[in-house]
Amino acid sequence: MIPTALWFSLLARPLAPDPCTLVAKADVQALIGQPIANPAKENPEKDEATGGTITTCTFMGKAKMLFVSVIEFKSAAEATKKITARFITDRNEGSTVESEPGLGDRAWYGQAPTAAIILIQKGARAFAVGIGGRGQDGGKYRASLHKLIAAVAAKG
Repeated sequence: MIPTALWFSLLARPLAPDPCTLVAKADVQALIGQPIANPAKENPEKDEATGGTITTCTFMGKAKMLFVSVIEFKSAAEATKKITARFITDRNEGSTVESEPGLGDRAWYGQAPTAAIILIQKGARAFAVGIGGRGQDGGKYRASLHKLIAAVAAKG
């Protein structure tokens, strides 16, 4: 039996948003310039690097893909401690990372030769939007990813 105080604390905590609903398929197609398959959502799982619970949605085109991830933490303090620029470099070897102003509580932009990602922390959640694929310049998507993740964070 769940104690009453725990039950009410669980009810008071908003559920993490479904990352596949935070971005419209048409917007992804316009961004990557290719038709995309239906988005594929991964089940929520513990992110070993941060300890948070991560859920990712992937939009696949012919030669490019875009992903949206939501990472849920128990508190904003935990998110602040665990979400760092290293999140990007651990997932994209060889990325250059710099601060990305104007998003959430903190944000970073990471770029590798064929990929780009923006990661933001907003309270007890973090959001990541990234694009990658063969034969592309990840850097040309920075402004578009900035705009997209701002919309994602506003919905989430």
